[in-house]
Amino acid sequence: MDLEDVPPVPELNRRPTFKTNSKPPPLAIPQYKNQQSVVQPSNYVPSQPQQYAQPALNAPPRSNYTPPPQQPPQAQRLPGPFTAPGREGGQSIEHTLLPGRGGPVPKAQTVALLRQNAEKSDDPAVQFEFSKYVIEYAGTIQDHTEQERLLDEGFQWLRKLATRLYPDAQNYLAVQYAADGDYDKAFPLWYQASKHSHAASCFEAGRCYETGQGAKRDFRKAQQFYVKAASAGYVPAMYRLGASYLTGEVGLKRDPKEAVKWLKRAEDKGDARSAFALAQLFEEGYPPAVYQDLNYARTLYEEAAEKGLVASQLKLGHAYEKGLLGLPVSPRDSVRWFLMAASQGDRDAEYSMAGWHLTGAEGTLKPSPPDAFMWAMRSAQQGLPKAEYAVAYFFEMGIGTAANSQEALKWYRLAAQHGEERARKRLNAGDSGRSAASPDQVRDSVVDGRKTDKDCSIM
Repeated sequence: MDLEDVPPVPELNRRPTFKTNSKPPPLAIPQYKNQQSVVQPSNYVPSQPQQYAQPALNAPPRSNYTPPPQQPPQAQRLPGPFTAPGREGGQSIEHTLLPGRGGPVPKAQTVALLRQNAEKSDDPAVQFEFSKYVIEYAGTIQDHTEQERLLDEGFQWLRKLATRLYPDAQNYLAVQYAADGDYDKAFPLWYQASKHSHAASCFEAGRCYETGQGAKRDFRKAQQFYVKAASAGYVPAMYRLGASYLTGEVGLKRDPKEAVKWLKRAEDKGDARSAFALAQLFEEGYPPAVYQDLNYARTLYEEAAEKGLVASQLKLGHAYEKGLLGLPVSPRDSVRWFLMAASQGDRDAEYSMAGWHLTGAEGTLKPSPPDAFMWAMRSAQQGLPKAEYAVAYFFEMGIGTAANSQEALKWYRLAAQHGEERARKRLNAGDSGRSAASPDQVRDSVVDGRKTDKDCSIM
């Protein structure tokens, strides 16, 4: 790969914030129907520091030491990867089990042991694991002075490793600088790590070239870095290439066949987004590169939905409600998928749950106007215009809640401000010529957002 040199690693004289508990925003799921939608680069998921095999931890020598009885394998785990309590992708560091010890070791004592190992070892992997642990541990303590001291210590170790061109440390620091918005420091670190074929850094360097953050925008170089990362098995790069071949981004010519190649590789590695994108391709079909296959599309949608992808759960909820994708109409399955998506806070799924609770589903769900109002309110509070309109009507007619004309007026105005045309018409018409709708009419309008009859526009 012909890539020009960039300035060396910048002087790391500023410690990043080390936002150990922060989570990046999710990557937007592109809609590929007719290949019109565009994936916004600003919505990418910044890659997290890559996890590596943990180095052996040698316990310090002790006099009069008698080895304890052999412990079960699951109790003899090394301390790592380390994440703050509640974070995904690692064990809590509230207590750590060390090899040869039967009980939890307090974190402060663990820090001391790991520090001793890092100071004695020349292995950068040992030193890197210690620096990460110190930073994560610092995020869990309340003493600000001690917290700052530990963060400074962790940063000093990382800076030394980055200066020695250890790619894991370079990537870790780059992610933290990027979280602070300092791409002038993040990009050179990613670039230097990419020279050592660090897959996550290759992807992030490509993203900088694509977006112009920390580097001059250059689609050709972005393509090169994405291909290098994807060829090394890095799933986000595979997905990015597949999406780009669908939408024609990053200077790539639209090519459904090439898109399927990269998306399939990512899907084989368990990526739910790629499974969803493939499902959309096979649902629509783009001959001669991709022929329609509803059975395969349905399988891929189910795969992504089972892995928790909200977009796929919504798709199956609507499919079972209306008999799409060759599926039978099944209120039970529709409610199940909508509930899974709504449980993750998706406003469209919450709106659909409001519809099902309003009239119920025989053998599955009893009608419950109060629950319908609750789900509609949850959706409206997230700014869904049609849900705001539904809440306004519920207040106006006293469906699932006490009638309240002031609240109804507030929500009608809010829905109208957000572009809901039916709210604007209802505000203009007032009460003249209006009549209450039946629960079936209300539910139909909640689900489909359509008029129920020429005289009564409900939801």
